[in-house]
Amino acid sequence: DQHYQITLFQLDVLVETDLYTAVFTNVGARLKSIRLKNYALTADSDSPRVSVVNVDNPRSATLRLEGRNGLQFDSEAVYKIISSSTAVSLSGQEQQQLVFRHTSSDGLVVDKIFLLDAASYAIGLDVKIDNGSVKPLQGVLELSLVKQWTDADKPSESMVFAGTATYINESVEQVEVDDIVKESPSYGSNAIWTGFEDKYFMSVLVPHDPFD
Repeated sequence: DQHYQITLFQLDVLVETDLYTAVFTNVGARLKSIRLKNYALTADSDSPRVSVVNVDNPRSATLRLEGRNGLQFDSEAVYKIISSSTAVSLSGQEQQQLVFRHTSSDGLVVDKIFLLDAASYAIGLDVKIDNGSVKPLQGVLELSLVKQWTDADKPSESMVFAGTATYINESVEQVEVDDIVKESPSYGSNAIWTGFEDKYFMSVLVPHDPFD
């Protein structure tokens, strides 16, 4: 198939839209960086743009997916890139899928399908699992936002919140970074969305459909 590009080594995919520049890695099929074209760090005319995610190491990239309890595949597995190019450029109302595929040693096929929309900051993600083995498989998928955090990232203003935000029971529950270190919050199926919030921006996971 002429649309299949098979990669068995670390490779990045550059995505340019009217709103942002993003870099995906085939290591774990994760997002390494996303820079917002319309938002600057300072008021200076030559100010760098705001980066919501910005890491070099794929292990620190966000949108991490891992299989557990019978679905055995590593969050840092190398994926094949199913695409005609490792550079994507979209504008106006254009949309495009970016598909990564991993096949485990026991025949489990995992597809991470990102939907890119030139007119939106939202990045869609569908995960498809195909059991190519002869035995039935049962387990759990774990999708995580990953946020690097150091003391330098702490807001300078005492009134500025930084930490997780989760919409649950018709209200937003916030947990500061220092409290997350002490004890990670856990929520059930009544959580509608969850994410990480800093001074101006949020990175949020929102499921397509409510949990059962």
